[in-house]
Amino acid sequence: VTVTWPDGGTRIIHFHDGKPAGSDSSDEFRFTREGSLNMIRIGVSERFEITDQLALGN
Repeated sequence: VTVTWPDGGTRIIHFHDGKPAGSDSSDEFRFTREGSLNMIRIGVSERFEITDQLALGN
């Protein structure tokens, strides 16, 4: 999944078997799941909420 910011910057979040697996950042990657929602944190300032539907392309 590619997230694009208004300034044109991007963050790529990789999924494996439908679960968050990493990103293109060298900062710490961690996630929790709540139902079909993946709550992802990268470093101390980035937070993303990505649904299974988006991650799986459904």
